[in-house]
Amino acid sequence: MTATGQPTIDRSALAAEKTATGGPRPGSVSTWARLIKRVYEVDPLCCSQCGGQMKIISFIERHQADVIERILRHCGRWEGPIRTLATARGPPTGGGESLDEPRELQLVLDPEYL
Repeated sequence: MTATGQPTIDRSALAAEKTATGGPRPGSVSTWARLIKRVYEVDPLCCSQCGGQMKIISFIERHQADVIERILRHCGRWEGPIRTLATARGPPTGGGESLDEPRELQLVLDPEYL
């Protein structure tokens, strides 16, 4: 019991479990890097030019378009904004064909199966 009357929690089992697994905790950068390496057979934390170990210093999220643009401009890779959504348009007119009238079908026999 603690001084406030609360029971003491034994956390030694948790510490032993963490050291026994030896691996990164779920959701960590190391887990992400290991999955990328397994799928693409490339280590995302290894520099492709010198082979040195890299580390992640920041994450960029979707709503940070201005940050992405500044980084790409700095690297000389900015190609301008990309249009991701087409403009709205109505349904096709059908070129004067009525959907209520039957259309003519033409059957062509395949000589291989004759």
